[in-house]
Amino acid sequence: MERIKRNERIAAMVQVLTAAPNRVFTLGHFCQMFSAAKSTISEDIDILQRSLDMFGLGTIETVTGAAGGVRYRPAYDSKRSREFLEGICERLSDPSRVLPGGFLYMADILADPAVVCRMGEILASYFYASNPSVVITMETMGIPVAMETARILGVPLVIARRDSKAYEGSAVKINYTAGSNGGIETMSLSRRAITAAARGRRVLLVEKNDRLGRKLRITGKGRCNVTNNCEPRTVIESTPGNGRFLYGAVQSFPPQETMRFFEALGVPLKTERGNRVFPVSDNAHDVADALARRLKALDVPVVQGAVRAVCLEDGAVSGVETDRGAVYRAKAVVLACGGASYPGTGSNGDGARLARALGHTVEPLRPSLVALESPDPDCPAMQGLSLRNCGVSVWERGKKKPVYTDFGELLFTHFGLSGPTILSASAHMRRMEPGRYTVEIDLKPALDDAQLDQRLLRDLEKNKNRNFGNALGELLPQKMIPVVVRRSGIPPEEKCNAVTREQRASLRNVLRHFRVEVSGFGPLSGAIVTAGGVSVREIDPKTMQSKRVPGLYFAGEIIDVDAYTGGFNLQIAFSTGYAAGSNL
Repeated sequence: MERIKRNERIAAMVQVLTAAPNRVFTLGHFCQMFSAAKSTISEDIDILQRSLDMFGLGTIETVTGAAGGVRYRPAYDSKRSREFLEGICERLSDPSRVLPGGFLYMADILADPAVVCRMGEILASYFYASNPSVVITMETMGIPVAMETARILGVPLVIARRDSKAYEGSAVKINYTAGSNGGIETMSLSRRAITAAARGRRVLLVEKNDRLGRKLRITGKGRCNVTNNCEPRTVIESTPGNGRFLYGAVQSFPPQETMRFFEALGVPLKTERGNRVFPVSDNAHDVADALARRLKALDVPVVQGAVRAVCLEDGAVSGVETDRGAVYRAKAVVLACGGASYPGTGSNGDGARLARALGHTVEPLRPSLVALESPDPDCPAMQGLSLRNCGVSVWERGKKKPVYTDFGELLFTHFGLSGPTILSASAHMRRMEPGRYTVEIDLKPALDDAQLDQRLLRDLEKNKNRNFGNALGELLPQKMIPVVVRRSGIPPEEKCNAVTREQRASLRNVLRHFRVEVSGFGPLSGAIVTAGGVSVREIDPKTMQSKRVPGLYFAGEIIDVDAYTGGFNLQIAFSTGYAAGSNL
């Protein structure tokens, strides 16, 4: 009964602390309230603090001073935090949950998989530790709880049918009811999981992060460029890396279907310049949260953990093993682990490692849609300078035509070049090596040569008695003037009325062809997209199933396809995810 009394005290503390966030309560206040010793109250507060940490709902701060005490600082609004914690404490303190024989049934303790996966430590602390013979049983939704509890306590994790006797003694048992697909059927991610679940498949989502869609939440500078409002043909044409492989997938799930899908989930969309599609709210969290809600509505459980290996039997997929030692049986596994860019979001190349271990050819991972490095000292001299309307061409050594041309924004950095035009240009530099590529910037693309020459004549005439180095303020950004003057070869102290036709032609050439040599890509970890990945020659383009391993599927950035900026890469993820989920 002591554990139930403790839960009742903690539930009451939740009501007091969350009702008055940031207010200091002395330990004596709670001692008097519960007729308990200060050491007991301190232990209660410690348990509450650990619970808050696990659920990310705020912190309990210790306040020093004459009286001493604690206060609650919520991570979210206090009403939400209070209702959430009160619900947990109410369920944990309900004596009806502890049944004769030491069995604890927790199948319906919480409905949200992202919350359930944090309950293991609470279960271990409150119940199992005081009764080593207990067996915790739950439905598939409780799988994360069972995993966490088993890991903490160091006891076996048993996955069995409801009527199975496949455990003895101390254990954590997951019950499931075998349906037409024989239990847990598929591992997948987000769109892939939703597609399969909507078709009646039993789906389990294995997510290494503590929050779903971490990378999605930072895309598009936090706005999430969901897709591009274009025809399927444009998506394929905008994918320089193996675009033709995507023909069937994009035709089956084109951008218009992506837009309908998210708007049906309550995410209004808008189309901006370049047909880029964003949520009306300009908030990437709305997109990620909509996917998470859809997973919940389809009863897709989410297990937190990293997949250590894909299990095989007779050469075909039979399940996965996680880094926590749990093995999940499955007839199909979808690897949708992303590439190796922004590893802090979970994309650290694990997918490539898993595919390689299964015998797949993995093309070398390299950055795409990434900044460019340059040895040119003029770049750090102009660090931070952004050019909004410039022409950009990329020339490859030995070629007579540029490999890429664009118009838009460019940014000079301490290491080279960045900005939207440069990120797109990087996708066309397929054979990067120092000195192979040169970026050529047209600083006045709206003027032809004759118009530009007339503009220079007017500026020089207007400043005819000034030094040349002080006469370009209306023509160029201030940071760029010393660089252009030096490159033109015109002495900065020369009077404008003394500038010759030949010198003017030299200046015009610099403005039209401002060249920056490229030495390499920026780091892969900072790339928007990872190029390379599982070879498309080893994947069925209609189903995304492996041609080497039956039951293995791929979706998204793990595949050796990469596109330009503009929402095309997310569309590829949605289209390939739909193809995989539709063919399980």
